Amino acid sequence: MDDRDETRRRSAALFGTEKTVEVVLALHEEAPATAQMIAVKTGITYSLVRDALLRLAAGRAIRLLPRLGGRRSPQYYQPVDGDLWIALTSAARAVMAAERSRST
Repeated sequence: MDDRDETRRRSAALFGTEKTVEVVLALHEEAPATAQMIAVKTGITYSLVRDALLRLAAGRAIRLLPRLGGRRSPQYYQPVDGDLWIALTSAARAVMAAERSRST
């Protein structure tokens, strides 16, 4: 099992989906961002990225920004500043770091 597989296994165990760690870290780096932008950055399919983003939005860790060009314009997501986002990014980084240190 490679590092990415193990990271995704841990992400699923901790967050309910194997892509959450990568999506959180990508959004943290790119915000505000669309699901498509994160899909390109991570290599995760658009539908899985969108699902992870909607789960994070339901948990109020991120928010959907208003669409500027109507219903068919891109949907941007933005982290909600505060302790929850800080904790999520810290946990995501810890999962990635654990896998890096385990493989060395």
